[in-house]
Amino acid sequence: MGAVYYILKPVNLEELEIALEKIKNKSITTQKQQINSVKKTWKHQNSKIILSLQDSFQVIDLNELLYCETDKGYTTFYSKNNKKHMASKTLKEF
Repeated sequence: MGAVYYILKPVNLEELEIALEKIKNKSITTQKQQINSVKKTWKHQNSKIILSLQDSFQVIDLNELLYCETDKGYTTFYSKNNKKHMASKTLKEF
């Protein structure tokens, strides 16, 4: 929600420059409004995601999620409470 551009690996410098230009052309106010809009949507939905980890399950409140990172078939979820959880699915699968 609210993505400006998607950059795929391996990073192509021209694609990176396009992405940076797009974000530079958006005002800080517009960016903050988009972020707040996403936050409000998540708060009202009380959204959670259940991760199947190596030996357990973990429920993540999307309001606490900072970002996700994917690498070689795994996705790591980073939370506000400085916790991270790695699941054996790609970000696309989530």
